Amino acid sequence: MPQPGRIAQYVLVGLALFVRSWLEGERREGFDHDLALVERLRFLAGGRTMAQAALAYVLAHLAVSTSIPGAKNPQQVEDTLLAGDRPLSAEELMRIAASVAVPSP
Repeated sequence: MPQPGRIAQYVLVGLALFVRSWLEGERREGFDHDLALVERLRFLAGGRTMAQAALAYVLAHLAVSTSIPGAKNPQQVEDTLLAGDRPLSAEELMRIAASVAVPSP
């Protein structure tokens, strides 16, 4: 899985090419790997944002009882609330597992 942090957030919101220009060497290879993973997960965005899909993934785990996502404006609060309205299906969870099973460089 991609390491959480600022770069992973940028990938989710589509600023990948901008961020990629900052990186060199191993960091760029890791970033390219993470970007490829995000592309393999794009199937999740059908009818939801990638951020909503990420939150739905967290909420799909039985060990998770609560998630506290951040929001910077009212629209993000509304989008976050919608994530709970469309939980991931068993098929989507299997596709996620297959997508993240690809080894890193």
